[in-house]
Amino acid sequence: MKEMHKSFNRLLANLYSLHLKTLNYHWHVNGPHFKPLHLFFEDQYQELFEFIDLIAERIVTIGFNAPATLAELANQRTLKDGTYNLTSAEMIADLLADYTVLIDDIYDSIETCKNNEDEGGITLLTDILVKVEKTVWMLRATGGGF
Repeated sequence: MKEMHKSFNRLLANLYSLHLKTLNYHWHVNGPHFKPLHLFFEDQYQELFEFIDLIAERIVTIGFNAPATLAELANQRTLKDGTYNLTSAEMIADLLADYTVLIDDIYDSIETCKNNEDEGGITLLTDILVKVEKTVWMLRATGGGF
């Protein structure tokens, strides 16, 4: 169970990091594609927040404390901060790279759940994975327009 806790903590920390980066890009996107990207990033950060809540609740459900401070999250994340002065195309490329890492994190967590016979965790993560993969498709399709 301890390996599940560690895996979920890393996933949660990376979700928070990606959530904050997406908010950053939502606030700072500019140029001719401002409106659709502003709304696109808003949809993403709202969905990421739902994932954060689900993963944190799963951590508590399996008997652990979820990391809940910026210091705890910063120590466990692998994603880097975003910067507000990127072009729209750079923002999309940066998010796409992070979502790719997130998919790897989800697969790692699914494998850990399988090893610990946690069917609830597998189901939760598989549901999130389907949505994250759709976001990757949308980012790729959007990025192709730049």
